[in-house]
This record gives sequence, structure tokens and C-alpha cells, in this order.
Amino acid sequence: MASPACVISKQIGKSDAVEIHSIPCKIAYSGPAQVSGYFKIQDLDGRKRAAFRGHGLEGVKIDLPSEYELSVLKKRDDFSYDIENRQRSFTLWEWDREAGPMRILYLFLLLLDLLAAEPISLITGAAVMFGGGALWKFQHQIKCKLFECCDKPYVNPRFDKLHEDLYKLVYGQHLVLDTVENAIRAHWTNEKPKKPLAMSFHGFTGSGKNYVAEIVANSTFKNGMRSNFVHHIVATADYPDKNKVDEYRLRLRERILNAVSKCSRAMFIFDEADKLPEQLLEAVKPFLDYYDSVAGVDFRKSTFLFLSNRGGSLIANVALNHYQAGNPREDLSLNNFERMLMQAAYNEPGGLKLCELISSHLIDHFIPFLPLERRHVYSCTVYYLKSQGREDLAKDDELVQRIVDSLQYFPKGKEIFSSSGCKRIAAKADLEISRETLPSFAVKHLTFEDEL
Repeated sequence: MASPACVISKQIGKSDAVEIHSIPCKIAYSGPAQVSGYFKIQDLDGRKRAAFRGHGLEGVKIDLPSEYELSVLKKRDDFSYDIENRQRSFTLWEWDREAGPMRILYLFLLLLDLLAAEPISLITGAAVMFGGGALWKFQHQIKCKLFECCDKPYVNPRFDKLHEDLYKLVYGQHLVLDTVENAIRAHWTNEKPKKPLAMSFHGFTGSGKNYVAEIVANSTFKNGMRSNFVHHIVATADYPDKNKVDEYRLRLRERILNAVSKCSRAMFIFDEADKLPEQLLEAVKPFLDYYDSVAGVDFRKSTFLFLSNRGGSLIANVALNHYQAGNPREDLSLNNFERMLMQAAYNEPGGLKLCELISSHLIDHFIPFLPLERRHVYSCTVYYLKSQGREDLAKDDELVQRIVDSLQYFPKGKEIFSSSGCKRIAAKADLEISRETLPSFAVKHLTFEDEL
């Protein structure tokens, strides 16, 4: 017997006509053991798991479209074919490795779940093609099992997760919680938004701007910040030379156009927006305006987040005056900050200075991140210790307080707000964890003081 052939076929109506699409395939595995044993297939939580050459595999059942079936044909010596088996579904086995440019060539096996003693496998390659447009959905289904697609489950807003993570993991930012959650929910549930969602986050380092952006990405994209559709742009890394603004504009425009043409729900996070070359963000203006399309691409479902330290001092002054007047922090509203932040971003040096994004009112929300008080830093510390598996230390009030007190606070003499928010908690807590594991004679030689 020669090598087998695999075809996907469909009977057209009641006639004898059929649609046939051939697929490269091979029988079983030619290695040192039976496939079933070699792959060590197990059924766990309704999904199949296996191992191949030391790498984990995950199996997902794929059903053929209605009226189609897969036939495995065995070629005889006289060049005729015998039908070995017929299938309506198979299992797609994915090699649990990081994606790479040659992924489709080497990292995937399609194993047919047959009742025969030896399972049948299909090896995917760059040249695998399914003829005819009738199987486009099937092709798309296969593609989206192998790669990230701009569709469920990869692009799928989970508003319950967004709410839970914001209220569980973000401390002292009541203005952020309410505005971000509702803005994201409103934008993603609107099938016909008028424009992209644009939000500008302002506040001192460590107040949670990056953290909230990450929570938003994790709640709307399966792969979170690692998603191909989430574009994290860091000013000092991506656009370091302020003398190359014209070149950077072209690059940024091309990057955004290409990203949204691949996924209408693309998200762009401009980190350190205040450190971008001035006027660079003018390249973004057409994409945020009220246009049906730009260069043939519809941007209205995309999201833009701008993260900046600009306005941090103004926010701190308002928060301090409010605190010293004896008013609850939670009484502060967006009305106390929004116009002030808009003016600061527009007038102060940085990526948003004199930017038409502001003067044309294309940024939907200017969101202040308030400086964190000691009680918020305390909560950050407890959470971090728990995340490191040290519940015992998280319950040690004296130890937690020691970590909190190791940070710098302002204003001088009153020490109300943390100068670095929660940003340096991990380093301070890790030092304390290390001290707990050192021999007693070594502990006394360690100091636990914040540097100046």
C-alpha cells in the first residue's frame, strides 16, 4: 500500500455531483512507539492533553461544516483507492510553545480521532490549502486554532473581569474605577461608535496608570498585553530622537493603519506620552476624528490610551488641599480635574503640547490618578505578599508597616502621600522576604532604609 490521501467532500443536493478538496496527510506516527502511547493522551477538564518529545500539547475538537465529511483514502498498487475511514470531526493538537515565524511549518499536528488502532495525523504546512470558497469558515476556524484572530475567544470583552480586577487590584482611585469601567463598557457594547475611544491617564509614577491599562487589555483580549492587537508604545524606547519627528510620524501612521486593518478592535497604549517628541501625535489625529474611514480603514472601534506624568503636581495639590480641609477623598470628582488636566497637557512640554488631539476635543476622558496615601500603600503591600505565596507575612502587621514606612512621602513634615505610589513595593517586600529566610546572624547586617 502507498501513502494515503485525505479529502473533504460534500454531496451537492440529491445529484451525483460532489465538492472535493484534497488535504496532505499521513498515517500515524513513524517513530519508535504507537501514537496513542507516544503522545500520552489524557482527558482533563473536558480538554485533551498530551506530550510530544517533551513538549505539552493541547487538543481541541474541530467539527466540519454541515454536510461535509473527511475521507481517508488508501492508494492501492493498481492506482485505485480504498476508503479507510470517514470522519466528521478531528482533534487539533497544538504544540505548547511560543509563536514564531515558522510556527505553522513545524509546531502543529492535526490528529484524526478515529476508532482504528492507529490514529491518523495531518501535518500542517505553509502550502496547505482548502480549495473553494465554501470552506472559508472552516479555514478560518483552523487558522484561529493555530493563531490569534480578531474574533472570539481572542477578542472578547469580559466586563465582569474588568469590574472585579479594577475594584480588587486598584487602590485609592475611585475616579479611575468608575470612568474607565463605564467608558470601556460603553465603547465595546456599541456596534456603531461615532469615533475611537481615547482616554488620557495623568498622575505621578506608581499611581497605577500602567496597571489600569494592563487590566483593560487583559479584560478585552485573551492574550492581554501579549496580544498582537494590543500595541504598547513606549516613548523613550520607540521614539527616542526628538530630531526625527517627521520620520517618526510616517512610521507611527503606518503602524496604526496596519494594526487596525488587521483588527478593528486594536488597542494602542502610549506610555510616557509626555516624553514623546512634540507634534508627533499629530499623526494620530485623523484616526481619532469622526470619520467613517481613513485610507480605507474604519477606526471607530479601536481604543487609544495615553499615559502621562503631566499634571501630576496639579492633581497632588488639589488632593492635598482637599485632605487638609478634612474632606473625604471620595468626594473628589472629575469636575475638579478635567479642565485643569486638559490645559496642563496642552501647554506643558511633552507629546501633547499644542496637540490638535486636545484642541479638537478628540480625547474623550482626562482621568486623574490621585497620589496614594499610606493606607493605599499598605493594601498594595499586603496584596503583593499574598501574590508571592507569603500569606504569613501579609498577616504580620508590624512587617507590613515596616515596608510601608520605608518609602518616601510628601509634603515634607506631613508625609501624607507616597512619592512613588506602589511602584517600589515589590523591591522593598522582596528584601523583607529575603531577610526572613536568612540566618539570624546575617539579618543584623541588613539595613532597610529608603535611599534619598
